[in-house]
Amino acid sequence: MTDSNKRILSVVALLLIGVAALMIFFRPSKANTPPPTAQASPGTEAPLTPPSPRNPVVIPEDFDWNDQDEAWFEELVEQVPAPEDTHSRWNYEFDQIIQPGERIITEGWEVSEGVFQFTTLTSDKVVSDGETLYQISAQVTEIDVSGETDIVSMPRILTRNGMEATLQMVVEQPISNTGEPEGEPESVYYLNVTPKGGTDGIRLQGSASRLVKKP
Repeated sequence: MTDSNKRILSVVALLLIGVAALMIFFRPSKANTPPPTAQASPGTEAPLTPPSPRNPVVIPEDFDWNDQDEAWFEELVEQVPAPEDTHSRWNYEFDQIIQPGERIITEGWEVSEGVFQFTTLTSDKVVSDGETLYQISAQVTEIDVSGETDIVSMPRILTRNGMEATLQMVVEQPISNTGEPEGEPESVYYLNVTPKGGTDGIRLQGSASRLVKKP
């Protein structure tokens, strides 16, 4: 090997050593590396997304209709959804986070002088065979300010977290002389509800609609 070749190999070796030293010196430390994004497991309940500004009226667990007077009910009717034209189909969308025992009012009006009717909706966790389900419960309550309160309807249905459930209530149905329903119902009320459980309550998203038969 000539002196010229030896000099070339020496220069190349020095360059390789220099590059290796630079790579070691400028290698990023683990302390400066951002941690991976944490992801909740499928069974973990996370905080819920805040509901939209259009919130329904919420009543607490210990609420008693009989403790209210006529003026209070008249004011409440002004705040809750109801069909403007009783002979049409109307739709009301809601989005609300509730705590255990709380109910949202999805419909209300004054049936006659001093008699009011409200439809409320709630949800509760139910564990079945190790699986967490959500029981959707609706209740139609008729209140006479003279002191009489009746539950007109109280349907319930079970559904999974994040899965839509539909409740249907026949509010007015023609009855035959034998006491059996006959013909088409005068009014049918639908509730489409999707419950989503979270660490801060149960979020109820959906819509309420009523279909009234035209005369």
